[in-house]
Amino acid sequence: MAETTQDEEATRREALTHGGRTELRLAALVYAAQGTFIALDFTKLRRDAIKDERLVIPGYGEDEGNWMSQQHRYGPLACVAALVAAFVWPWVSIGIGLILAIFYSFGGPTGRG
Repeated sequence: MAETTQDEEATRREALTHGGRTELRLAALVYAAQGTFIALDFTKLRRDAIKDERLVIPGYGEDEGNWMSQQHRYGPLACVAALVAAFVWPWVSIGIGLILAIFYSFGGPTGRG
């Protein structure tokens, strides 16, 4: 195997560590903040839709509405936890986001996605 110079070794190290901890933390913060804002907006929209039954037909889809309320109860809190974790442990934040994406990808009580 050919010998490498220090410049080549430094270039190789830089290429392997490109996107280091600072960039990873920034990406995790942006991703978690976006998820948090989406979760909070969705919660507000859902609450406005069911408030005083303005956008919900009484007696129609109550099971699905109750299921959705139960499923999304802790979503914003988990997104805030991912946002806080991104400051210290970016990989934990990404893992929380992945778990939330998997959890919310399943359909409702009727099996519809």
